[in-house]
Amino acid sequence: MPTNANTDLLTRLLELYPIKVIKDYFNIKGTFAKISESIIAGYTSGVIFKFATENSNFTRQHVHIFNLRPKFTAKTLNLTDFPYKLINSAYVNGEFIVDCLPLVKFDVMAVPPYEEASIKFHLPVKIRILNNHVIVQMTMLEKNLSRYFSEDGVRKKVVNSERSVSEDDIIQELSDFLNNRHMTISRCDIHKGIKKMLTDDVIDLSYVKDKKARSTDTITMDEDFTVKETYPDAFEKIMKNPLIKSLLIYKIKDDRLCKQFTVEADSGKIAISSFQENITQIENLTNEIIGNN
Repeated sequence: MPTNANTDLLTRLLELYPIKVIKDYFNIKGTFAKISESIIAGYTSGVIFKFATENSNFTRQHVHIFNLRPKFTAKTLNLTDFPYKLINSAYVNGEFIVDCLPLVKFDVMAVPPYEEASIKFHLPVKIRILNNHVIVQMTMLEKNLSRYFSEDGVRKKVVNSERSVSEDDIIQELSDFLNNRHMTISRCDIHKGIKKMLTDDVIDLSYVKDKKARSTDTITMDEDFTVKETYPDAFEKIMKNPLIKSLLIYKIKDDRLCKQFTVEADSGKIAISSFQENITQIENLTNEIIGNN
């Protein structure tokens, strides 16, 4: 049965990061098991939380882009009664940034034999407030909860899990918090920004589901092929339609933006399911989308 002692929570937090980033930050070598044990024994929770927030842009993330009204023009924000564990806040390069660590619990049923248990995680969340937008970046938590459940060395099967704090819950709490400060957020349609990047050959489509007048069409490209490059006529037609969901590939041979990401353009949702090569890629991506939107 998994336990939820402070050392367990800190280990699970470190597991969300590329091991190279952990080694470089703490100047340490070894396997994950050895370095995580050493870090947790040698540093306070506060230091590890600081690492987590400073390096969250390396993690796999769900990113939510919102419109903000009225325009945010201040360099600070009253964070009294902020709903989650606040780690840091700062005004940097024209953005007010809040880093927090909500505690998320999964109630799990696993077999065989039957077992019920709760497992908790610190969830790194970065909130960026800039002019007319709020960007909420949430690290993806471990999907395979069965790795925490075993019997005599044999991994169990998780048959049900319920999450206590969903991403929608966190967004609603943030919305309520901002409403109390006379600010309102709404989902940002990022079609214009995405289509501008497609037109400019910054990105291309590897998968796309688009909405026509009376039908929904899907194109899934083979590996190493993209829609605009392979089927330019079909691409021109797709660009006239709403993009329900798309997998986008960064076409420029540098590390400025994320290599690939999934977008639900009408609701401003981005999923980045791989670790990032540098700490600015997600920020660069969201800024480019907003700048073209």
